[in-house]
Amino acid sequence: MVLKQWLQRGSHWIKQAMPGYCAFCLAPALAGRGWCATCLDELPWNIHACRQCGEPVANETPLCGHCLIELPAFSATRAGLLYQGGIKALVHDFKFHASPRAGTLLCNLMLLTPPTAMGDALVSVPMHPSHARTRGFNQSHWLAEQLSQQLGMPVVNGRRIKILTLSER
Repeated sequence: MVLKQWLQRGSHWIKQAMPGYCAFCLAPALAGRGWCATCLDELPWNIHACRQCGEPVANETPLCGHCLIELPAFSATRAGLLYQGGIKALVHDFKFHASPRAGTLLCNLMLLTPPTAMGDALVSVPMHPSHARTRGFNQSHWLAEQLSQQLGMPVVNGRRIKILTLSER
């Protein structure tokens, strides 16, 4: 058990320290990228997604079952990759280990599948102050700032508001 944890931590640091190598398999990366061609092809691409919420759907189905019943309060979502395999590990490295390389790779992967219609601004999801203290920074805001620089769009800071239900009052 201890050896497994040590190897997992070691793998994280090896991937951090090896720019120029694929973040997923450590093979030589494509020029200017953090991944190799094989891993890029094998990523869990969200090929068939609900045009409203981004959830995976059956081929050629425009909306998922949830959105057919009740549309969400937003007009569209673009989720180019599924939260599986190497993407899940990359998100975990960024979220819990504050890995700048993982964040940069996530940003670059997001730019590979931009939305068909761009909005006027990027909105970062606010964190609860205790989570921000635990993690050290707001990953959502960091990603929004990076994407803002690449896309030339402003970042709008959202506000976290808790609405009390009748039972909580």
